[in-house]
Amino acid sequence: MFKPKLWMTVALAVAVAAPSWAQGRGQGRFGGAFGGPGGVVLQLVRMPEVQAELKLTDEQKVKLQQVGQELLQSGRELLQGLRDLSPEEREKRRQEFQAETTKRINAVLNEEQRKRLRQLVLQRQGVAIIAQDEEVAQQLKVTNDQKLKIQDIVRAANEERRALLQGGFGGGGGGVSPEMRARMNEITRKTNEKIEAVLTDEQKKQWKEMCGAPFDFPEPRRAA
Repeated sequence: MFKPKLWMTVALAVAVAAPSWAQGRGQGRFGGAFGGPGGVVLQLVRMPEVQAELKLTDEQKVKLQQVGQELLQSGRELLQGLRDLSPEEREKRRQEFQAETTKRINAVLNEEQRKRLRQLVLQRQGVAIIAQDEEVAQQLKVTNDQKLKIQDIVRAANEERRALLQGGFGGGGGGVSPEMRARMNEITRKTNEKIEAVLTDEQKKQWKEMCGAPFDFPEPRRAA
């Protein structure tokens, strides 16, 4: 079985590293508020529901657990070395770690599983992933003007999240309260709506195809 705290720690290591090309628009480290693609992959593959959707074998689950332990150590080393680096170097390290994370996990999966996992990542992140994943932006043929508009939308959403976090809506013991989760989800929903409004009808159609069949994600579980 996967250990929630282990995988959450690795995912955090991915998220806090640095943002993507939105950084130049004042997004700063809050670019990780949407969660880096590598972090989302780690979160998803530990979910029993996702494991069932991917039809993982017991052998694959064991291998993924081992990969997670190794990535945990790499993530710790990454975090320890970030403070003295320039923003550009932090971004480079983040991208390298995310690429390695996805590569290691994909190596355990077959082609069909990799394709479905990628679809689940896109569904989980929503169109806001455009601000972090250049591959997605290229696939959708996002223009520079659209990128600038999306950057502004993401920056505004992250400012809302920052204000909400500073407002002290935690659930006690370092947890997240239902109210906090609901308000964060609402920010995400509105952000995705605003970004979709920037896209053309053709881009929206392609995005839907890229996401594949809708998946009903489980509610977040508290770490044991």
